[in-house]
Amino acid sequence: MASALNPYSPGSGRRPPELADRQDEVDAFDLLMAKARQRLRTAASFGPTHSY
Repeated sequence: MASALNPYSPGSGRRPPELADRQDEVDAFDLLMAKARQRLRTAASFGPTHSY
């Protein structure tokens, strides 16, 4: 998209220099992702849990 047409162009696509006071949220998300990965690994090792 042309930057002249982008209403969010001042910071669009740029990573903020710092996420101040967000460490609790970042840690909670990291924990959520770790749990989800573990569940997927466990489910994959046991195979389908249903039968037809």
